[in-house]
Amino acid sequence: MNKLEFSKDQKSFTFTRHSHKYEYNRITRKLKEVKEEEKQEEGDDEPFYSWMNFSPNKKYILYAKNHNLYVKGIRP
Repeated sequence: MNKLEFSKDQKSFTFTRHSHKYEYNRITRKLKEVKEEEKQEEGDDEPFYSWMNFSPNKKYILYAKNHNLYVKGIRP
């Protein structure tokens, strides 16, 4: 799993696994595959770690461990 990204409203996040892009909605707790036409332009030059990603406001970390996804708040 890699390219973990939070949505701007932080209600969902996307990630890539085996060349497929998925979106997980934290409110509804539903996972869906994002079809090719739904994918947004990728072009971030920011480095990323395949096992974690920060939310846009840098208050949360999303990471994977033992085939599970976790969202953790960061202390101020």
